Amino acid sequence: MRISSSLTALLVILALVAAACGGPETEAESRDDGPAAVAGEPAEDDSGAVQEAGSQNGMEDGVVVRMDSESVDDYIARLAEAAAQEGTVAYYSSASDEEIQIIMTEFGKLHPDIQFEPVSASSGTILERALLEAESGNVRGDVYGGAAVDQVALENIGALADYRPANEEFVDADFLMDGPYSATGYLSYHPAYNTDLVSEDELPDEWMGYCDPEWDGRLAIDQEGAEWVAGLLRGMGEDEGLAFLECLAANNPRLVRGSTNRTELLAAGEFAVQLDGYGHRIKQFEEEGAPIAAQVPSPAPLPVVLDMSSIFQDAPHPNAAR
Repeated sequence: MRISSSLTALLVILALVAAACGGPETEAESRDDGPAAVAGEPAEDDSGAVQEAGSQNGMEDGVVVRMDSESVDDYIARLAEAAAQEGTVAYYSSASDEEIQIIMTEFGKLHPDIQFEPVSASSGTILERALLEAESGNVRGDVYGGAAVDQVALENIGALADYRPANEEFVDADFLMDGPYSATGYLSYHPAYNTDLVSEDELPDEWMGYCDPEWDGRLAIDQEGAEWVAGLLRGMGEDEGLAFLECLAANNPRLVRGSTNRTELLAAGEFAVQLDGYGHRIKQFEEEGAPIAAQVPSPAPLPVVLDMSSIFQDAPHPNAAR
């Protein structure tokens, strides 16, 4: 599979992302936690607090909703009680086992009466499962954690519930999303190299430098790298970005699914450089003594991808999902 043969599909995805939330940020500090600022347009009262439709009895179709003038704490307490009766929440995500374990642990501290059931796979695989379930009417998941591309694909087929968390009223409006999903953080992409195969001074300081013939067959990128491509196109501009992708394709990059898998193969010497490694994953491997290092500074622009969470429209455990 060549990147050039997938370019049309990636550009379509880029358009969807841009329509949903303005596209990924392209130049940011090298950090892997904290939200990326995306302008939203929440409904506000005169005080600036986010408002949510109330209900006389606090229930709508079996789902707890916030009543008029009800405090956030009281609403969440009622919601937690109903969620405990459901007993479980299924969380779909492409996060690593380590990340999933952290989420499970912290959720368990807050809600010990609710069993947290993670369902994880690569980003493409978990999205395919979620789309298939939604289209077949056999939804098994409750919450979907994933990037903008995934969220927009699910939103476009009506798979996501129109839900805004009540505690968003404490969040700056610049960090709120327009769609039925909440931004929970972002991941930064960095070139990384095998220190046994190449030295840092051999690395080009601009993206176009990786088009030189000396890098033919020595590079790797994600097989499902739509967000990385989108970030480059947004940061470089379409003409320069497409020119880079075309010349990169001529250098026969190896397409490898999964950030962890790609970083493991880099450490094993399967290729000299991966162009789109997650910053936190590269740091982890470095700290464990693997013969790899991030390219510092990274060529500009530095793509980052938003990480978001949403609720399935037909979630079997809607209160636990909320």
